[in-house]
Amino acid sequence: MIARLIAAEVAGLRRSFVPWLAMLLVVGGSVVARMLAWVTHAIGRTELGTLPFVQPDVGWSDVAVPLALLAYLIVTSYVFGRDFEDGSIDLILTAPVRRGAVVAARTLVIAAGVLVLCLMGWAADIATRAILATSPLDPGPATSLTAALGSAMAAIATLPLVAWAAIRFRGVLPALGLGIAIQIFALALGGFALVRSLPWFLPMALAAGDSASLLGEGLSALLLAGGLAATVRALRSVDLCE
Repeated sequence: MIARLIAAEVAGLRRSFVPWLAMLLVVGGSVVARMLAWVTHAIGRTELGTLPFVQPDVGWSDVAVPLALLAYLIVTSYVFGRDFEDGSIDLILTAPVRRGAVVAARTLVIAAGVLVLCLMGWAADIATRAILATSPLDPGPATSLTAALGSAMAAIATLPLVAWAAIRFRGVLPALGLGIAIQIFALALGGFALVRSLPWFLPMALAAGDSASLLGEGLSALLLAGGLAATVRALRSVDLCE
């Protein structure tokens, strides 16, 4: 049952532009982020680095991770919200499958997609850094595979809340807007110690090479479990007449 549902979700994504957009954001963002790190590191070693509007030494994770998170939000919002916009939600409601199985299958597809996108972004960064390293300028420290995968896994824990919003508000854009708003809030207030323990900031911290606190790991686990439970409950509450 789960295998057939997963195959159906993958087939649906193959017919959409969303995976391509996500790849563009992750891979393209990774390349641009490494090039910015390379340029700003060089600028920071000149007199231009003293200017108040110049930010020296922009880290790879400062640019690549927010773009990757946006890609993950887009994919999740689309997977869980498109049925309400194209009218195919009735097919799910009348199909002889448990709605919990639908949520499980879609969650597995999204999680696998996030990990694949993460590996693609990391590989693009490694390749770009190798090319830039042939120049006399320093392209910045390499991103480890462990840090990249840890960041992706931390991001996965935040996505069930977006899935719930897509079902609760019956569409892609409300869920995407909620996810972006929460992410901007977490990144904007990242200077506070408490905020840095929130699940939405962990992907940034882990990608930068920091370690997750016990509080952060615990909150991520709670958010993942609670989000999945809320998503299943929300889908069960959807009526055919809607």
